[in-house]
Amino acid sequence: MSEGTSNDLTQESVPVLAGFWDQMRLGSRSGSQVRYSTEGTAPNRIFIVEYKDMALSGGGDGVVTRITFQIRLYEQCNLIEFYYDNMDPGNTVGWSGGSITTSGTIGIADGKTYISVTPNGNTATASASKANNSISLGATKIDKGVLYKFTPAGISLVGNTAQGGTTGMVNGDNLLSGKKVQRYLSTPFTPFTMKPYSGCLPANYTITISGPSAAEYTATPSSGTLSVGQTATPTINFRPTNTGVRPAVLTFSDGTVTRTFNLAGEGTTRLTWTGNTAQGGTPNLVTNKDTLLNNSRVERLIPGFFKPIDIAVAANITAPDAPVTVSIVDSTGLGQYRIMDPNGNPVSSFTFSAPQGATFSPNIRFIPTGVGYQRGSITVSAEGETRFFILNAYSVAAGGEFYIGSERIGPTSQIFQKDYICVGEAVQSYPVDIKNIGDGSFKITNIHTFQTDSVYAQGVPRYPLLRDGNGNLIQINDYSFSVDPGTAPATPENATQFPIEIPYLTTGRTYVNFVPQLPGKRFARMFIYTNGANFTGVDPDGNTVDGLLVVDVFGRGLGAFASDANNNTLPKTVTFPQTRIGKTSTQTVSICNTGACDLRIGKKQFRIINGDVQEFKILDAFGNVAVDANPNNETWVLPPDSCASITFSFTPSRTGSRRVSIQLQTNDSALVNNNIERGAYYWDLVGVGSIGIETRDIAISPAVVDGPSSESPSSSAMAENNTDELVVIEKVEISGPDAAEFAMNPLKPWPALPFAIDPGQTVELSVIHTPAAGSQPGPRNAMLLLITSSGDTMVVAITGEAATRTVAATPSSLFDNVTVAVGKVARQTVMITNTGTTALKLGTTTITGPTSTDYTLGRVPRTNLAPGQTEYMEVTYRPLNKGASSAVLTVNSNATNGAVTIQLGGTAAKIGGTEAPGTGLANSEEISEAAGVKLWQSRPNPGRELVEVRYSIAEKGAVQLVLFDERGRQVLVLDEGDRESGEHGTVFSVGGLASGTYHYRLVSGGQTLVRTLTVAK
Repeated sequence: MSEGTSNDLTQESVPVLAGFWDQMRLGSRSGSQVRYSTEGTAPNRIFIVEYKDMALSGGGDGVVTRITFQIRLYEQCNLIEFYYDNMDPGNTVGWSGGSITTSGTIGIADGKTYISVTPNGNTATASASKANNSISLGATKIDKGVLYKFTPAGISLVGNTAQGGTTGMVNGDNLLSGKKVQRYLSTPFTPFTMKPYSGCLPANYTITISGPSAAEYTATPSSGTLSVGQTATPTINFRPTNTGVRPAVLTFSDGTVTRTFNLAGEGTTRLTWTGNTAQGGTPNLVTNKDTLLNNSRVERLIPGFFKPIDIAVAANITAPDAPVTVSIVDSTGLGQYRIMDPNGNPVSSFTFSAPQGATFSPNIRFIPTGVGYQRGSITVSAEGETRFFILNAYSVAAGGEFYIGSERIGPTSQIFQKDYICVGEAVQSYPVDIKNIGDGSFKITNIHTFQTDSVYAQGVPRYPLLRDGNGNLIQINDYSFSVDPGTAPATPENATQFPIEIPYLTTGRTYVNFVPQLPGKRFARMFIYTNGANFTGVDPDGNTVDGLLVVDVFGRGLGAFASDANNNTLPKTVTFPQTRIGKTSTQTVSICNTGACDLRIGKKQFRIINGDVQEFKILDAFGNVAVDANPNNETWVLPPDSCASITFSFTPSRTGSRRVSIQLQTNDSALVNNNIERGAYYWDLVGVGSIGIETRDIAISPAVVDGPSSESPSSSAMAENNTDELVVIEKVEISGPDAAEFAMNPLKPWPALPFAIDPGQTVELSVIHTPAAGSQPGPRNAMLLLITSSGDTMVVAITGEAATRTVAATPSSLFDNVTVAVGKVARQTVMITNTGTTALKLGTTTITGPTSTDYTLGRVPRTNLAPGQTEYMEVTYRPLNKGASSAVLTVNSNATNGAVTIQLGGTAAKIGGTEAPGTGLANSEEISEAAGVKLWQSRPNPGRELVEVRYSIAEKGAVQLVLFDERGRQVLVLDEGDRESGEHGTVFSVGGLASGTYHYRLVSGGQTLVRTLTVAK
């Protein structure tokens, strides 16, 4: 009967027994009854509820045909039976005349679970997961006499939550969840108690354990029989062999019902981790978080040993030894941290077995080489657990770091790289913050700065230190360190006093200063000596020194340059015409500043300092030039690209040559010679006092050192008698610093002494110049003295020049490692350079040797070469026969060092245009090659705008690619610097170059290759 209710077992909240749950009715017409009775005697009675002749109608008084069934409940045994007598309504028709259909439910439910039965004649199926609420008796028959019996489980399980059981002990529950047992330690648990459901029958049971960790669990007893009214509590022993949850499945069967439970006991480590705080440990040793040795201080370079971790292995006679792996990492890369293995050796990692009952303490060795806190890490793996800790011991030592802004200064730093400063006039100062990161005071104890080469070179360092002729380093004073910003000019009073001290835990500011002392590249290397222990440097002798900071400085000086109006470098001798005794001659000269900075000329220092000081005067100097009225050093200030004039006078008091020196002190950095301080000029004024004999000085053209005597140049001095009296010359002498190189010209001998010069007569005295053998080139000076019978001396100045005339050719060999096919050609170029100081005349060029006919020479455009000028000669290699070729190219000239020779080589391959295997066949129409260095012909050629030049080098190294004009003058630097091995190229514009022939030269790996390009507009 379900009028007004739902017959869904899954929705019920109270216990339900449904023999057939549908719209059944009680009515007078059907004779329907629901009745119950109790049979038997206690405690084995049966309670019976009978549904008799129940009508299956949706309303009214039912139908003629009815159904009958019973529900039986057995006392104590708790057995439930559904008995069916008549469940076939037939084709009856209800009182309303409609056809009868049913939609019933058969089963039991308790508000939590249910069992739904689906009939099928005299059989049936049951489900606890899907309810059948639509049983149609018309379609599904229940035979007469069918009995459905619901037998309770033989044994119920009562959970003990304190022992790892669950409240409901429902199939699939987790047992021993949260129960932790030390590894290898056996621990008993009683998670449930067994109790028979039936009060009238004994019950058998079995307990089995399966799954991944089944071996770690045992059930006692694992099987048995429970008598009526008896209870039992089995013991589950858990002995984990590893850590973490140890999964297994417990299966309980009582013969009627099988239930499975998940065993989820957890194994814990048998290790106890304890931090030794006295040894740098932490109380809890939290992995991936705690830092060890945080307050552990060790003196630099002295070993310290620490045991911050204690690991105790529990005593258990049935357990194996505990495997332990320890590894240590030094984050600084300096090898400061090591772990001591069981044999006492310092290692980075080791593994061993710790016996039960023992305590293991990893022994950390710390030998600091850095300064301050030194990072590392230690990882300990044991019993399946890994713990990671940061190490942060402290190295007790002085230490510092240098910063310009946010950039830390180190060995690769380059300071003043883009600074161009006027010499002596300005200062560039950069603040340097020095951070004390060590213990105690950080001190700069000294600084040395030495000059380096300004030419980029191969090797390390790229700019090597320069040394003087005695092998000593060249100290440079352009750079300084100071506690205050630098000043210009730098003076001894401003010199820094060492040490510079930075107190503990502070940052001090100092300054690095650049005051150039000379114009041009002032490249240098600073060696900053400190007491720091956190860095090292290599001193000038190649020794590694603690606390030495080495920094390159690349400042450049701009100068003021004193010159005359013709842009000639000062000083130039001011020569007065011969002046009669008592008469006055004047000379006005200009001083110009052709530099980039103000030219300063000291007023006090500008004076006549020695010589015939009574006969020369400064009449006017530096009019309209601004004056810097510095009380310590008043100066005239001549701006760049401006000039000032000076007027001198000469009034001789006697006959003969007269001379004085003018001191001119400037800030010009051009030196007259190495013995004169910067900017100091000593300017000569010369004149001749005469009594009427007028002489003319001699200027002899350059003479070649070691040249043939037939080339010795000569010139004539003239003496003219402008008086009305006869003048007798008693003596003629040559004196002065280079007198030995000058003599009377034997082809034009002088008059015999004594000789007279009549009024109006002129006498010529020819002087020849022959430089001393092997002497150095340069100016030569002497005086020709004419001494009269009255004792007067007339001085004729003799000036000449000794020149060298030498030649050099590079490279010394051509076509090395070049292979071409017979009938093909290769071209390479030799550079012929005038290495002397006077003009050179090239002569014939010849090729001699066994295969000289394999080579032909190109035309040399010029045979006259000025000093330093280079000419290029193209040599063509066209082998006539297969095999190696060899010849010698000889270049003749009028050079005093004789002819130069170039070795010619090359190899001819087989006839044809294909490359012989492994020979590196060269197509010289497009490429020049030597020892793996290749230079291609420029494209396009001729060029008008953009031109590309490509080259290749076999090994990484320095490269220089330069363009020269036809006169050998450098025009452009096309490429320069270190390059990787392989092919490279550069594109450049020739649009601004004049039409003509140019040469481009590649220098790399000791090889020089030259090719020619044409510019055509």
